[in-house]
Amino acid sequence: GAVEIAACWWTPDAQLRPLTAVEGLEHLHEALAQGKGAILLTAHFTTTEIGARLLQLFLICHASYRNHNNPLFDAVLHRAREAHCETVIARGDVRAFLRSLKQNVPVWYAPDQNHGPRHNIVFVPFFGVPTLTITATSRLAQLSGAPVIPFFPQRLPGTAGYKLRLLPPLRDFPSGDAERDTRRVNALIEAAVRQVPEQYLWVHRRFKTRPAGEPYPYPPRRKKHRPAAAAQQS
Repeated sequence: GAVEIAACWWTPDAQLRPLTAVEGLEHLHEALAQGKGAILLTAHFTTTEIGARLLQLFLICHASYRNHNNPLFDAVLHRAREAHCETVIARGDVRAFLRSLKQNVPVWYAPDQNHGPRHNIVFVPFFGVPTLTITATSRLAQLSGAPVIPFFPQRLPGTAGYKLRLLPPLRDFPSGDAERDTRRVNALIEAAVRQVPEQYLWVHRRFKTRPAGEPYPYPPRRKKHRPAAAAQQS
């Protein structure tokens, strides 16, 4: 993972391009012909970072992101991403997101993490488990009129490189029913995960928030050991 991140941030384009196969890029070009941008619906795989970088080899994209808790690492991360991505959009900045779409730029967007109880969330199935999921995908599509293009990168076996899969735009989306749309989003992500389950970011506690009465499904986090303070000399 560390080697791949280093390659993602600092390897020249000319060395990455031969390692990249793209499937369905025509779907994105056709969507952009409408002039309303495109929402690149994706998820958090271990290939997330390099997948976004590789897509930049073929067209300009903007990306949403979450600030890292460590300010120094966040600065390094932000600088590295902006070196290859024209604009990065802070999570929750809806105006910036819509502005990018209005400029007819595709925006990378992954709604598959649990950020705890908040507005515009529903419990919908993910691998058969009721999972707290934000409904913002259909709302962003409604506000912008932008097509939603599923985008899933895959790491190929051995040294074969990577495949970027772009699926046809979702039809009848949004439907006017946010919960129905969110179920559909989770089903798409689940289907992509089933193709390469070992590449999904399972370390994220996706199922941590449970409906009332359901037990917490994860083992408790271990508290960091802190040595007792040395006895003070009198």
